[in-house]
Amino acid sequence: MASPTSASRGTAIASLSHHGIRLSLDSKKSFRLGIHDAPVSCVEYSCVAGQVISGGWDNTIKCWDPKSGPGQALVGTHNQPERVYSLSIEGYKLVVATAGRHVNVYDLRNMSEPEQQRESPLQHQTRCVECYPNGTGFALGSVEGKIAMEFFDQSESALSKSYVFKCHRLTEGGRRVAYPVNTSTFHPVFFPQNKQTNKHMQLWNICYRWM
Repeated sequence: MASPTSASRGTAIASLSHHGIRLSLDSKKSFRLGIHDAPVSCVEYSCVAGQVISGGWDNTIKCWDPKSGPGQALVGTHNQPERVYSLSIEGYKLVVATAGRHVNVYDLRNMSEPEQQRESPLQHQTRCVECYPNGTGFALGSVEGKIAMEFFDQSESALSKSYVFKCHRLTEGGRRVAYPVNTSTFHPVFFPQNKQTNKHMQLWNICYRWM
């Protein structure tokens, strides 16, 4: 299982089986950028910081400089409360979702500690996280077939805009079945898209909820 992300002229790949991160340049060569002490579950590239960010089941996220080369790329290691399942970057905001429904929000300019330490409003395991394109918050998807729309701003007015909606539910054999939300993304204008384990993709218009 691999998670590719653009990094300069290459692609960073996280491997659950080999615990490694490889950077392929011009599709002709690759080198091991670094390793975790357990499977690597997700990887993203920050254009503004020029770093590859990886999350693993060793309860850490790691920041790498892809220009430094093998053995010298590690910029920092940051402990997490549980196994890292997903992460997302928008601008200088980094959101890390872990087991135990933990959500940590970082500023990539100061990774010494999280800006916010939160708990997912969803009742079951987080499967994916995706930052809003405008950098004001993030969407969380879970194994229970729900998505939570959250904001970085914790003021009362901002909290009133947060909400949860059900998705990816089918009637099978006379029963209503909820499927995990494996991934979600945002259309550049306003539509989030999310994918589930029963091979369906759904589009949702979230703008009306904030009007």
